[in-house]
Amino acid sequence: MTTQEIKDLKSLIDNMNMQELLEYLSNTPGHYSDYSSLYNYSQGDYSKKKAVFEKLYDHFNINFVNKSVLDLGPGTGESLDVAKNRGAVKMEFIDRDILIFRYNELKGYNGCLFDYTTPSVNQYNTKHDIIISKGAFNSSLLNEHRHILLFKDVINWIESIAKELIIIIPTFKRTENGYVCENYEEFMKSEFSEELFSRNFKTDFIDGCNNVKTFPVTFYKNIVNESL
Repeated sequence: MTTQEIKDLKSLIDNMNMQELLEYLSNTPGHYSDYSSLYNYSQGDYSKKKAVFEKLYDHFNINFVNKSVLDLGPGTGESLDVAKNRGAVKMEFIDRDILIFRYNELKGYNGCLFDYTTPSVNQYNTKHDIIISKGAFNSSLLNEHRHILLFKDVINWIESIAKELIIIIPTFKRTENGYVCENYEEFMKSEFSEELFSRNFKTDFIDGCNNVKTFPVTFYKNIVNESL
């Protein structure tokens, strides 16, 4: 989509309620597949997507009461829904996709509309207790195009606004079988992984959240424990 087409679309959907937004998306040829993932996200099983974050949060035994949460690339916002249900009082998100932005805004969450994988992250400095990003960082593209210097800037920013816990679950290049990690051992030695390891991130495999091919690893950093 051109810049003007994106501006026109944003102007249109800013006046829509949730039902109108979903109807418009369903009736749009191509579903803006060149720009937005909202149509595919909205077709998924909500209970199953919600269960992924239930498992993730249970694993880390996160106490969300009176806490704040930031999701980088929230999809249809299940991560924020679960956090809210568990007592979080501030739920925010960042995304470059205007349709996903509007969807989560209509759910009642505060968001910022920009690409968090660029230096523009400097415009957002609000601190949060928990920061989560599942499937929002394509590690294959970062490694292949050697955007690691840019990734370092982004991680610097994430660490600067995180108060307790950072969770990053990367995605991989798209193949005929979907977004798949084709060589796990090689990935764990890649610049992407090494950058996180150099910052004392740890890894885990969480049943019900991770799977061997698509999301084989969870990177996390417990800032509270690190500071003790």
